[in-house]
Formats: sequence, structure tokens, C-alpha cells
Amino acid sequence: MFRKRLLGSRRRGATALATVVLLPLMLGFVGLAVDVGMAYSVKADLQRAADAAALAGVRDLKGSDEGAAMANSIATILTYANSNPAFSNIPLVIDTNTDIEFGQAMLDEATGKVAFLAHTMPPGAVRVTVHADLPYTFARVMGFETRRISATAAAATGPRDFAIVMDVSGSMTHQSVESQVCVDLESLGLYTCRSGGGGSDDDDDGGDEDDDGGIGRGHDDDDDD
Repeated sequence: MFRKRLLGSRRRGATALATVVLLPLMLGFVGLAVDVGMAYSVKADLQRAADAAALAGVRDLKGSDEGAAMANSIATILTYANSNPAFSNIPLVIDTNTDIEFGQAMLDEATGKVAFLAHTMPPGAVRVTVHADLPYTFARVMGFETRRISATAAAATGPRDFAIVMDVSGSMTHQSVESQVCVDLESLGLYTCRSGGGGSDDDDDGGDEDDDGGIGRGHDDDDDD
């Protein structure tokens, strides 16, 4: 009986010792999982901010003055980036000298992908890289303080060929079709057409007129016989 109690107390002591030893390690793994999840969330926010900044910046690449166009584009990119912080409160970091690149977009027909050609003038594309320093929470126990996360996006403009077709024949209107029918029938001597929406008072050979269509049956000389 005494021996069983002694073994039970030893087991309880071993469990308590293992818990004390493994607790920091377990807390470290839990903290690592939480901080990694935060890092993925910040990465998604950075990608959205980079996409918005690149799309907004490429719209300002217009005009004959390339220097002014790039300056306006940089200002727009910074405005959009600063208005989209990561994780709602982590400011973004952009170096205008290295993180904003202007160039051209080139389609690789072999792969079907668009390649960005940096420093190619005139500028028709822009590539933006944004950064954020994520402060760790639980991972500080393991000696990690912050982690820099980055995202890159590129946008380009391209010419679009379009054509405007104008039908000047009047074949798409009801009036023109009716007028052509009148001309054809009048040439056969079957009808007399009114011009300008009203008939002539001096033309008494037209017979009865149809007010709906503006077409009257012509005079038939064979009725006198």
C-alpha cells in the first residue's frame, strides 16, 4: 500500500516537471502560429495596397512631359499607399528611389506573359513595391522582434484599336425606307408620294391620299372607258 502511494507521488512529480519544462516550448509554438497568421494577413493587405497604388499611378502617365507625368504618378502612388495601411494600423514603407520603377510592358509571345522592362522610356508602366514591419507578439519569447513583409504589383497602359462606323445612307430609319418605296412605286406609275410630309394642292391627279403612310393611289386612265 505504501509502495503504491510512493509510485503515484513520483508520477505526479514527473508530470509536473515535464509541464514546467515543456510549457515555454508549447507557448512558443502557439505564439509562432499566431504571428505567422498575422504575417499572412499583413501580406494580403500589402498586396491590395500595391495593386491599388500601381493602378492609380499608371493613370497619370500621360502627356508629352515625361518628368511631370512621373512626378504626378509618384504622388498618386504615395497617396494610395498611405491610405491603405496594413492590418489597419501598420504604416507602409516606400522608398521612392528604389520601390517605384517606371518602364514599359512587353508581351512575350512564346510564354503569353507580360514582362516589365524597367527604365524604358517613354513610361507606359509602373512597378510598385510596398513594405511593412510587423511587430511580433508571442515570437518575442524566442528572440524575434519584427519581420519586414513586402508585396509588389505592376500596371501598364496599352493602345486600343477601335473604329467608328457611321451609316449615312439612312437605311436604318423608317422614313428613308418609306421614301425609297415611294420612289420605286412612283417610277412605275402606281403611286404618288408626298414630299416634306405634305402633298401639293396643285396635283389633282393623285386621287385619295392615305394619311398614315403619305402614299396615295395614282389616277388610273383606264377607268374612263
